[in-house]
Amino acid sequence: MTSVGVAPVVNGESDFKRIQFWAAGVDCCGPQKPFQCGDAQNPSAHGGLLLPDRVQGGPNRKFFEKAIKGAVDKYDLQAGNDYLLLNWLQDPVQYRDNLWRGSWKLFAVFGGVYLIISAMVGFVILPILRG
Repeated sequence: MTSVGVAPVVNGESDFKRIQFWAAGVDCCGPQKPFQCGDAQNPSAHGGLLLPDRVQGGPNRKFFEKAIKGAVDKYDLQAGNDYLLLNWLQDPVQYRDNLWRGSWKLFAVFGGVYLIISAMVGFVILPILRG
């Protein structure tokens, strides 16, 4: 079963109760466990990336809404009207850059494999076309 978790993103010194940003995650916490999604337990984490629309607006949306309602009721908070769900990270820019580097590496590997396969097919077909 999929479990979702949320935690309010607030300044530690703030007593503001209306929460517009929520750290959120899927399958990284439980009802009796502390919130451990992303880098939430890391005190040097101070940023986040928006969760993709497929997570925010997808089939898990109702579970996130229930989790936020539970946090609002339990901790006497108020959720903003258009709140955002974040993947809380120590360095979101580095995380994004690592995703881009990984994408380029994957692109290069697939391009190289395609080139090798195309050359092999060409060498097999060339004698047939000449004959």
